[in-house]
Amino acid sequence: MDFKNKLDTIINADSINELDSFPDNSVHLILSDIPYGIGAEEWDVLHNNSNSAYLGNSPAQNKAGAVFKKRGKPLNGWSEGDRKIPKEYYDWCRKWSDNWLRVLKPGGSAIVFAGRRLAHRCVSAFEDSGFTYKDMIAWYKEKAPHRAQRISVVYDKRGDEGNSNKWNGWRVGNLRPIFEPILWFNKPYKIGGTLADNVLEH
Repeated sequence: MDFKNKLDTIINADSINELDSFPDNSVHLILSDIPYGIGAEEWDVLHNNSNSAYLGNSPAQNKAGAVFKKRGKPLNGWSEGDRKIPKEYYDWCRKWSDNWLRVLKPGGSAIVFAGRRLAHRCVSAFEDSGFTYKDMIAWYKEKAPHRAQRISVVYDKRGDEGNSNKWNGWRVGNLRPIFEPILWFNKPYKIGGTLADNVLEH
């Protein structure tokens, strides 16, 4: 790619593959809303577990009816393969994080919108690529779906009136997702140099 003729140009391409054509130390900022790896949609399933049970396909989801449709998996999973999902998300981030480091100028920033559940794996992947994890910004939302599900609803669907009455008013212990983390990384500049020196060079 001839970068001298690409100023003020929008490039419509697969960003992971397209970055291979970028020269080293050529980018000031990468701002990206990467997949969160939580399986809310097909494109967000970033693991090899064939027992995915996403989007209402598991035996437990079928038994519960519409209550669990599109809720994804419980954190403890439904299979041993589910336990590997965070590690596989880390591996996916590592596939391209080295290239991000390569194309960024020293002192340049990568700002990444991430999901709360697996953001720590993204941080680990970037640090292992050589980035400095600078800080986290929170995007607060005015509204968010309340995920504290009423337990009695599950028993109602099962026709279990006794337990439905017994557990009426009780909810699953989930926090309301009113923020998303935005991770801020820097490409390290020359060891022994200062930030002011780096500004002059890059």
